[in-house]
Formats: sequence, C-alpha cells, structure tokens
Amino acid sequence: MKLLMALLLLISDSQSLVTDLRKHYALVGANETHVNEVMNLSKNSQDPTAQAYAAGAEMASAQYKFSPVSKLSVFQSGKAKLEKLVEANRQNPEIRFIRYTIQLKCPAMLGYNKELKTDRAF
Repeated sequence: MKLLMALLLLISDSQSLVTDLRKHYALVGANETHVNEVMNLSKNSQDPTAQAYAAGAEMASAQYKFSPVSKLSVFQSGKAKLEKLVEANRQNPEIRFIRYTIQLKCPAMLGYNKELKTDRAF
C-alpha cells in the first residue's frame, strides 16, 4: 500500500511539473524570465518530457543572446539534446510537438526544418 501511494505521488508530481513547464514554455518568446523558469523547473528531472522542454527553452534562449556565435552555440546545444530525446522517445507526442514548435519558429537559414511535416502529421 505504501509503495502504491509513493508511485501515485511520484506520478502526480511529474504531471504537476509538466503542467508548470507547459505554462512557462508557451511564454519563452515573451521574455527571458520564462526561459530561466523552464530551465530551473526541469534542472534535476529525469522525465524525458521535462528534459525536452528544457532543451526547447535552451534553443529559444538564443534570441536573448547578443553575439551571433553565442546564439548559434546555444541553439546547437539545445538542438543536440532535443534530437537525442526525440530519437529515444519517438512515440512521445509532446516531445515531437516541442520539436515542431521550435522548427516552426526558427529561421530557415539554420536548416532546422526537415521534420516539420513528419512532426505535424504525428
């Protein structure tokens, strides 16, 4: 019985975390505070969905950097993390949605738009 209660508590905490991440992730384009909040909330999480939100926020944080080199570096770092998560969790629709939103919003010159149709269809 104690094990069941512990599992239910863990699941509800994970859902609460993802709910908070969704709320802040939707606003990462508004200001850098939301990027930092997503990063802080997901910092120690082992949940792939939370890690995908962190990777997406990292990529979105490039818009708040001054130097083009740092913009590209931050974007590429988040991209590598997100692609690894998508590969490991191909059937997770939320992770695919995160990648879709990033691809939809990022400049075409970055060349990160090859999976737009696939992710949208999924």
